Amino acid sequence: MNTKVNFAGGWDTVWGAVSGQLGGVATLLTVIGMLMVLFSVLAWIYQKRRGANMQGLGGVFVVLFIGAVMAAPGAIIPGILRIIDWVANGLIALVNSTSRG
Repeated sequence: MNTKVNFAGGWDTVWGAVSGQLGGVATLLTVIGMLMVLFSVLAWIYQKRRGANMQGLGGVFVVLFIGAVMAAPGAIIPGILRIIDWVANGLIALVNSTSRG
């Protein structure tokens, strides 16, 4: 029995239908969200490198959170699901190979 898990394919179908109805807005939100995440990570690294007081970074983490929420449907969720697919398919292949002897 050759079972293959494909959670990412299901998500791509659902998100494709939703984003198709929204036009280019979904892509724009994903791009802006990823840029916000990138900016906030770079700002955090810069502040850490400067040795600044790390208590004043609340704004950086707020931007990180908002950017992650904006980018989640188009970038973060599919990435996580692809990792889960890879792990699950690896485990299934391992169980199948050990059960055959």
